[in-house]
Amino acid sequence: MIKTSVIRFLKSPIKAGVLLVFWGCVSYFLFTTKIYWNEVNRPIDLMMEILPYIFLVYLVIAYECFYDIKRFHMEELLLGNGQLLRAQGKEFVVLLGADLLGSVYLFAFHIMCYSQADVLCKALVLYTVRVIFIYIFLMILVAICIGWVISLVTSRLYGLALIALTFYVFDMSFLSLLSSMSDKHEFLWKLTTLFSFFFQSRRGICRDADYLLTAENVHIYRALFFACFMLAIILWKQAGRKAWSVVSGMLAVTFLALFFQPTGAVYFMMNIPNTWDSVSYVERYRQAEYSDISLTKKGQNKKAFQVESYDMNVTVTDQFQAEACVVPTDGTQKEYPFTLQYIFQVDQVTDERGEKLTFEQDEDYLLVHNSRGKLHSIRIVYHGTTKGFYATTQGMMLPANYAYYPMPGWHRIFLESGDPYPGLKGKIVGDDCFSREVFSEETDFKVTLRCKGKYPVASNLKTLAQTKEHGFVVWKLSGRSDGITLIGNSYLVERNIEGVRVICSRLDRENVPKGENVSKYKELFRKIEQQTKYSMKGKTFIVSPDYNYINWCVANDHIVDTLLGERDIIETLNTGMLYPAEDDTEVKLGTDNWIESLE
Repeated sequence: MIKTSVIRFLKSPIKAGVLLVFWGCVSYFLFTTKIYWNEVNRPIDLMMEILPYIFLVYLVIAYECFYDIKRFHMEELLLGNGQLLRAQGKEFVVLLGADLLGSVYLFAFHIMCYSQADVLCKALVLYTVRVIFIYIFLMILVAICIGWVISLVTSRLYGLALIALTFYVFDMSFLSLLSSMSDKHEFLWKLTTLFSFFFQSRRGICRDADYLLTAENVHIYRALFFACFMLAIILWKQAGRKAWSVVSGMLAVTFLALFFQPTGAVYFMMNIPNTWDSVSYVERYRQAEYSDISLTKKGQNKKAFQVESYDMNVTVTDQFQAEACVVPTDGTQKEYPFTLQYIFQVDQVTDERGEKLTFEQDEDYLLVHNSRGKLHSIRIVYHGTTKGFYATTQGMMLPANYAYYPMPGWHRIFLESGDPYPGLKGKIVGDDCFSREVFSEETDFKVTLRCKGKYPVASNLKTLAQTKEHGFVVWKLSGRSDGITLIGNSYLVERNIEGVRVICSRLDRENVPKGENVSKYKELFRKIEQQTKYSMKGKTFIVSPDYNYINWCVANDHIVDTLLGERDIIETLNTGMLYPAEDDTEVKLGTDNWIESLE
């Protein structure tokens, strides 16, 4: 009976004792570590530091439990093969109970933190259930299943060696090794994502307060793949269980296929293979030589053409799908250059009649050829997964200076090495160096946005309508501007401060427009108007959720930045660049410290 298994487990001084001592240490670590409650990412940062140890402890305990049953009870109870499986199954249920208790404990810890931070809401609770409770429960489940499989090995020495090997395979050192070899081998690159169970790095890795950890199903598919695969091995070893083993194996293959399906999952982590930052740094490094030579030359050769109107239809699911209809002022040009980040693949380009136009897509540049002599509009259909920023079923952050929509003319996507920072001369700048360029002139924008995610969406454009259609939330946006910024998450708040529309997340306590922050916004807007020619009246101020406060842009009708961005905004408005003074000691010192932290 399961009750007997529970009693036997609790009476085991080693297993139960180790588990109790371990969770005692976890509690001490969580409750004695200083947590900055104004940063919602802090509890998750702490949790990710202990995830590998949770996995290891449950792996070892599961191995010991199943190994003891096999060694001590087969002869004593004269168990048959099927009876042994049932005995181990009861032990598995007991371990699942311990898994459930640990998952609930960490979930409750996060809820307590959010409650004390005064940011707790229904959306955050549901998100925490999915990303914390389910993720940890499945991760421990995988550890238990692997421990069960390893217990099938006859020798304890071999078993302990396999435990060490398993932990190494999921550890950062092995993943870094795979990542270093994956540039020329796509298969190795995929393996790094498959084994990236632990988001292990230094504190402060959750950079986006509104996104934190990705809530995409990719984590669930990965955990279920490992669990079903291990279960298939266990059943295969049991007489008369081959059919069930095949079923479990087929489920494992299914979950593996789902795991490798295209997804918009974004990982805001530093130095972790296949996560947002590491992918971005690899891309920036790959782009560096191209940016310094080809991009600059192309940007000088293909200037922007004037646009009369710009209509977009965007669908956000696991992928970003869009259709942009551009009406040029002059429809007789022989060719029309556009800037569109290379991660988006152009499917087709047509004119207003639906006739196909020839085009060339080279890295971040698109060149449309006009063979008709005169056309009224250019329709560009494309798709992809955003990198550097994000648009998923969980949230959206697409600033106007990010070429997620075809921009007329050829512009530099990334600033050259060291351009925005004096201290970075000769160094490769990472994902923080998106160009600040937007449209050269204002135009009339119309956007129809269809989101699979049910979160609110805001923009610098005016919202005309919001409807629901076949499981999608449809937003109709319109306005005249020189760029389109789209932001969406479950925590958006909006407030009018002295004629300025401020859009922010309620999770970002340092920027949420309430309390003393209101006076800070008023002071910021006054300084901008006093020190520049930019009037804030009637404008929109969108708070960037990026914790690095680097990804900002300034457009004619809106600004994307934070309360800390006063100098960035003023320098950009007055000079068109950031930190133009090469002898700025303060900036150099801060930049050097940032570089050292990455090395």
